[in-house]
Amino acid sequence: MTAYTDGHKSWRLKYRFGGRADGKPGTAEKVLTLGVFPDVSLKRAREKRDEARRLLADQHRSRYSEDHQRRVAQLQTF
Repeated sequence: MTAYTDGHKSWRLKYRFGGRADGKPGTAEKVLTLGVFPDVSLKRAREKRDEARRLLADQHRSRYSEDHQRRVAQLQTF
């Protein structure tokens, strides 16, 4: 949860994914807002967090698979 100086609060998920925009090695840190408190309960924020993590994991796996397939295709030159 992030609390702001004006008093509002929001549920946020900080994560790292993909490459950095500046071209340096490493991953980019990103923030996903899950909702505003109290409109989104703690239980619902946790459900959204879990769903976001699953989606990120699936994207990571598919991205790795695509990279791997591309490399294999480059090696198969006969």
